[in-house]
Amino acid sequence: RQRLSVLRLTNKGFCRSASIRLFRIIRTPLSISPPHQHPNHWTPKRLFEVSQSQYCAAVREIEVNTDEFGHHTSANLQLFIEDLAALLPACLCNFRNLSVLSISFPDDPRLMCTELVRNIFRYVPLPNLKELHLALPLAYDFVTLLVQETINSSTPSRSSIKSILRQLKCLSVSVCDGSGFGGTRYYQKQPSSAQRAFPNHEYSDQFFELIQLAEELEYLRISCTHVLNMDALDATHLYKLRSLELCRVKISHTMLLSIMKGNHETLRSMFLWTVELKSGTWTDVLIQLCLHPHLEAFHMDSCGYSRDGQSSRWALGLLPPIDDPQDIETMHLPDTFALGNLQRQVIANRHANGLLEMREYEYRHSKKEPVEEILAWWASKD
Repeated sequence: RQRLSVLRLTNKGFCRSASIRLFRIIRTPLSISPPHQHPNHWTPKRLFEVSQSQYCAAVREIEVNTDEFGHHTSANLQLFIEDLAALLPACLCNFRNLSVLSISFPDDPRLMCTELVRNIFRYVPLPNLKELHLALPLAYDFVTLLVQETINSSTPSRSSIKSILRQLKCLSVSVCDGSGFGGTRYYQKQPSSAQRAFPNHEYSDQFFELIQLAEELEYLRISCTHVLNMDALDATHLYKLRSLELCRVKISHTMLLSIMKGNHETLRSMFLWTVELKSGTWTDVLIQLCLHPHLEAFHMDSCGYSRDGQSSRWALGLLPPIDDPQDIETMHLPDTFALGNLQRQVIANRHANGLLEMREYEYRHSKKEPVEEILAWWASKD
């Protein structure tokens, strides 16, 4: 971006060409300094200026976040959100070619942030939006985006998050408040006042009902703090996925296998972090994934079994040491060997497509014996 800024000064021809590329992506993080100290660096002001310029049509991606810098004052944050509330919806109306919108409001002021997001989806037309990344404190905050919406809520003056979700190709949602019991794995924090009033697990079903409105997805990422039950998701329309990323959810093996079967010909990558299986075994899931002909990337980290599910007998009694994470936390011996089978298949798929090899340590299970041998030995013991 610095080179493009310098290139604009060369001549008029370079200025226009470089500006189109320079303003293609606009990042609006919370500034460390308040606006009265460095008014030209106050990002809401800069965003507004771009929206009023001749280059507003060049903008394709906007990123707004309050968590880029951890050391900001509450007064600075409050002013930042107030300015965004006043300017952001109007700015977005001018970015007619916007295709990617990323909004990250993981902390307080929660109510003001959620109201801002709600107003964006209610009043800003986003006809070309294909990719949405949204991070909010609570599952409840996502649920409120649908409050008072009806099937006929879209009018010439009012948009609808339902219609926006249905046009998306990429959706990433993150629940960020990890306070209270179960919000983190190793170190529990006292619940925030918002978490006490609206516990994440109580709004799990409605949270996934919002996600399932996105019917044309090719990329889906779901990240939670408290482990939420993904079986509430109706995956009927998830049949075009090229990439699936899940973090801190629990799911039955039938639900996970259903998603995999529906995307057998399209799935290219799958990443799982702290995913808890409620039923079946990871061996069942991983063996099925070996049949995906186009799977080119797979990673799992700290995945295991739900302690309140049908497969709870395979869950570890204690968590691994925090500095020694496991791919699969399991008492079911064949699981890591099934992961080895899948890693070998991914390596073969990547080789067939001329892709770079995976790092040896990450795919170390590929050196293990085939899971079929372990399953045969396992059966002989019975």
